[in-house]
Amino acid sequence: MDIYLTGSLAYDRIMTFPGKFSDHILPEKIHILNVCFLVDGLEEKFGGTAGNIAYSLSMLGEKPVVLSQVGKDFEKYDHRINEMGLSVEGIRTVDHEFTAGAFITTDMSDNQITGFNPGAMKHSCSFDMTRIKPEDAVGIISPGCVEDMKSHPKYYRENGIPYIFDPGQQITAMTGEELAEALTGADILITNDYELELIMNATGLSRDDVLSRVNNLVTTLGEQGCIVVEDGEETRVPAAKPAKCSTPPGPETPSALACSRAWPWAARWRNPAGSALWPPPTASSSVARRSIVTLGTSSRLVTRRISAPCRPVLLEQGENGNDHNGKGPHRGLSQAGIRRRHPAAGSG
Repeated sequence: MDIYLTGSLAYDRIMTFPGKFSDHILPEKIHILNVCFLVDGLEEKFGGTAGNIAYSLSMLGEKPVVLSQVGKDFEKYDHRINEMGLSVEGIRTVDHEFTAGAFITTDMSDNQITGFNPGAMKHSCSFDMTRIKPEDAVGIISPGCVEDMKSHPKYYRENGIPYIFDPGQQITAMTGEELAEALTGADILITNDYELELIMNATGLSRDDVLSRVNNLVTTLGEQGCIVVEDGEETRVPAAKPAKCSTPPGPETPSALACSRAWPWAARWRNPAGSALWPPPTASSSVARRSIVTLGTSSRLVTRRISAPCRPVLLEQGENGNDHNGKGPHRGLSQAGIRRRHPAAGSG
C-alpha cells in the first residue's frame, strides 16, 4: 500500500520571552502598538503537517510519499528526510522562495505571538498524480498549499482512491464551496470540535449533512479524547495518559497535532492478520479500534495521539527530527531513501 501525503514542510523557529507580554503592552495605546521583545535565544525545529505525519509513519515502518513544496533553504530538512529513509520524489523545490516557516515567541504565561511565512507553500507541489496506482494507494490531505488541498481530493475521488481529509488551520483559507467539495467522498474527515464548527459555518452544512458526505468522522476533543462516527455509530474514545509531559514550544495547531493522525487509517486498507497486537482490547467501533486515542492538550501539556496497538510516544511539538527521548534520530529507521525529485522540481 502506497501512502501519498499532502501537506506542508516547514521550519519552526521557537523563541522564549523571559517575561510577560502584558507588561509591555499598554491597552490605551493599542492603536499605536510598537513593541520589541528581547528573547532568550532561538531554536529551530523541523515541522509542517506533512513532515510530522511522515515522521510518525516512518516510526511505524511506513514510507509515505510526501507531496509538498520547499524553498532554497531546504538542505537541512532534506538531510532529515534522508535520515528517515523517505522519498523526496513528490517534493518540489521553488528556488526563489524560502521553505515555509513559523516564528513563535512564548512568554512566561504561555501566551504566544506567531508570524508565519508560507514561502514555497504558496505554490502547488505539481506532482504528476497519474503516477499513482489507484488499486494500491491511499491519500492523506493535511494543511498546506490550498491549491493542492483542492485538487488532490478531486483526483482521489474521481479515481476511486480512498483519502483522509484533515484541513486544520487552512479551513479559513478555503471557501465554503471548496471545503464542501474537498470533504465530499472522503473516507475520513478529521477535525477538532472547533474546526468542525468552522466547516459547518463556512459550508452551511449541518453535522448530519457532513456525515452524509464522508464515510467516517473523527472529532478530537483535547484532553477529553475524541468522538468517532462510523456508519452512524458514535464511539467516544478517551484520552490516553501521556508517557511524559512537556511545555509546548509552539502553537497548538494541526502542524503539531497531525504527527500521528495518519497511521490508524492507513491500516484500514491492510490485512492486519498475524499481528499479536491487533486488535487492541477496547473500543467497540472498528474505526475506533484503529483510531488514535488521544489529543491530551492543555496550555502546558502536549501529548500526541497514539495508535491503540502501539506504545505511547511523546514527541516534542513541531520537532520530527528527534525521538521521544530527545536523543536524536529514531534508531530503527532505514537509511535507504529514494533520492529523486519529480520533473517539476527546481522550477519556480
